[in-house]
Amino acid sequence: MSPSPQEIPANIRLTDLNVGERALVVQVDEKLEMRLLGFGLFPGVGIEVRQTFPACIICCEDTEVALEKDVASRIIVRKVE
Repeated sequence: MSPSPQEIPANIRLTDLNVGERALVVQVDEKLEMRLLGFGLFPGVGIEVRQTFPACIICCEDTEVALEKDVASRIIVRKVE
């Protein structure tokens, strides 16, 4: 039996997450792909939001990464519990 539409998590922008929320990276803007890869941000990796203002700070593996709002808005994620 396939999950109902309410059970399938939606893909959202990283900037839509709140502090403490966790997500999996689904997609990154192709123009930023190589730069973000250097920080360990690529599709499939898990992240946790540590701060949302003035910059978006996330924890990826054992690394904290600060991202400008413009960059963070171009990363698509899926929330996880």
